[in-house]
Amino acid sequence: MANALFVCLHNAGRSQMSQALFERAAEGRHGARSAGTTPGEHVHPEVVEVMLEVGIDLADRVPHELTEDDARWADVVVTMGCGDECPYVPGKRYVDWDLPDPRGRPLDEVRRQYETNVFGLIRMCQLVLPGMREHRQGSIIAISSSVGGEMAAPDFAPYQAAKSGLTALIKHTGGTFAAEGVRANAIHPGPIRTPALEENGFTAGAEAAAAGFPIPRVSEPDEIAWAAVYLGSDESTYMTASKMVIDGGSSSFLGAVDQSGSR
Repeated sequence: MANALFVCLHNAGRSQMSQALFERAAEGRHGARSAGTTPGEHVHPEVVEVMLEVGIDLADRVPHELTEDDARWADVVVTMGCGDECPYVPGKRYVDWDLPDPRGRPLDEVRRQYETNVFGLIRMCQLVLPGMREHRQGSIIAISSSVGGEMAAPDFAPYQAAKSGLTALIKHTGGTFAAEGVRANAIHPGPIRTPALEENGFTAGAEAAAAGFPIPRVSEPDEIAWAAVYLGSDESTYMTASKMVIDGGSSSFLGAVDQSGSR
């Protein structure tokens, strides 16, 4: 059994959601806590409402101030925007997630992104994991994004937070069920030349952003599809709880590339 501690600034949004989703996915096999470096008075109302829609009630949870005892209890400490303020305990694993704060964002926007990217993945895993575990084989592949999964972009907070949450769930799933023959990995693409890109009016922005990439163009669908073929094949049987970044090298040059219009 492993213990995971989720830490953000106020313990009123990101860390509370992470703890609740971890507890649901772990089903008692692992422990979870959450805390904040400057805890708020209550969980953000928009977070409570969105989580209720998937059957998780956070209304009675009270933000908790981070202590050194919390850090010593944990095997893994996951920070979200407050890594410098988290007590350092030798021998612990520290992971930083770039999850934007959902506070104050339009509820419909938060709901749509989490419903698609996080809760959709949870429901899919609930459906397929029993059969995969029974047969001791299977590969789960999720599509995340270089925007959110690898870097931040202006005005994309719900999208970034949802994609980062998706990747975190994939890591947990891949690590938890690997011994039972089930693998889970995520693909982090940059902009892809798809009908959806044009329909949403992002084609011009994507092409403009891609002009500054090390590989200066938008990716083609087949370039992402072949990665999924690999992850689903027997050629990738030693790969789990991992991610494949396919973004033309853009996430390696964060200061030089603006992807705010790329997706």
